Amino acid sequence: MLDTLKTLLRSSSHEEPLACPIDLDEAIDVLSANRRRLVIKYLANRESETSIRELSEHIAKVESTDRKSVYTTLHQLHLEKLHDTGVVSWDRRSGTVKKDSQCDVLYRVLRQAKQELAH
Repeated sequence: MLDTLKTLLRSSSHEEPLACPIDLDEAIDVLSANRRRLVIKYLANRESETSIRELSEHIAKVESTDRKSVYTTLHQLHLEKLHDTGVVSWDRRSGTVKKDSQCDVLYRVLRQAKQELAH
């Protein structure tokens, strides 16, 4: 599984090589939190930015939990980590989030991991 992850982070045989691949340890750290994985999945399927409120409502619905607690953890913990690793662009002032260069990379990793684990 780690070999698959390393290969995906370097490039994919059927897609463009990655200009600035994320470090393996950073990728594992980012993907270790379910809420960060949910952010990646949500943004990978969007072309435009979204608000933190909309994102937290989506995650709260998926998790069947309180939107306010999701909003708080996104704002105080997860979005900063995702922003620092190039997964999302986060404008704190406007409260908007959009995918950045590494979002699609980690989304491919998630899809591949799901396929690998299904076998």
